[in-house]
Amino acid sequence: MASDCFPIYNSLYMKDLRKFYLYIAECADGTYYTGITHYLNTRLDQHNRGVGAVYTEEHGPVDLVYFEVYPNRSEAFKRELEVKELTHNQKKDLVDNFFPPQ
Repeated sequence: MASDCFPIYNSLYMKDLRKFYLYIAECADGTYYTGITHYLNTRLDQHNRGVGAVYTEEHGPVDLVYFEVYPNRSEAFKRELEVKELTHNQKKDLVDNFFPPQ
């Protein structure tokens, strides 16, 4: 579960409406799902209940493995498009070198 991966997961930091989160979730089959949201913990719970996206409904459950914080939707969306263009191995490099804020 995502809360096991990152101690900060359930903090108020993850609910700040002034921020957007780009996130990568690893699906049960090892594939990655990339998205953006205001509410990171709520969005991941949606994915794991099968209501977050068709892709994660078919490939879930998911675990949070990476995130970035942006001040607005526009910047988060630009980054989402960049990340979605990466290969699986390039996304894996992002994930493997990720150190979440404490």
